Amino acid sequence: MPEPQKLEERYRYIGFDVYPAKAERVFKDPAEEKLYLEKIKKKEKSLPGFERDFSLVYVPAFTRADKIILTVFSFLLTASFFLPWFSFTQMGTKFSFSALTALLNLGKISDFIPLGGIPAIVIVILTAVFMISSFVLGVVNLLTIFSKAKDPERYWIRLKKFIKLGYFPILIWSMVLVISIVSFRTPVWDLLGIAQLGGKFTVFNLIQLSHLGLWMAFASLLVNSSIARED
Repeated sequence: MPEPQKLEERYRYIGFDVYPAKAERVFKDPAEEKLYLEKIKKKEKSLPGFERDFSLVYVPAFTRADKIILTVFSFLLTASFFLPWFSFTQMGTKFSFSALTALLNLGKISDFIPLGGIPAIVIVILTAVFMISSFVLGVVNLLTIFSKAKDPERYWIRLKKFIKLGYFPILIWSMVLVISIVSFRTPVWDLLGIAQLGGKFTVFNLIQLSHLGLWMAFASLLVNSSIARED
């Protein structure tokens, strides 16, 4: 049977004898510590870099080409607000109006919209939301693109966040298309004398009524959103 270990030897084994109270200072004085740190820094500079010259880590969220595309289509998105969105022929006379004109004159046609039923009211409301949100996003995108930022990472994150908001108007207009594809009856609209309207509203009526500005806005939103999705 082994002899019991002495208490003093146990303390010595676990280190109480090595550091009985407080560890000694590594450096004798601050000057020695400073000299040691300078030596380490010089040695660090002499070592070869561990990172490659090219690394995907340093690739920006958007390339220069992406930024140019975003600028162009954000400008088109903003400009489309002032281009013709809808046109129709009434009594042989052709009328066309931009998104701005349509919103300003929405009150004048408010009495005729309910004649098409609830689906017609929903389409008009969704289209108005699509107009406003598209214009606002176009302006916000341009302001963000040309804004100055000290931190490039935050700049791209903020830009991407606003671009992703483009999914909202895309969803809104997609709902209008779905309602039009399903179609609904508008017997009273046939009495308005508008060539593009009849007893039933379908997606073909919507296409006949729509104009350049509307599809320019929709296409611009799709392009901008696709760039955000690729990242």
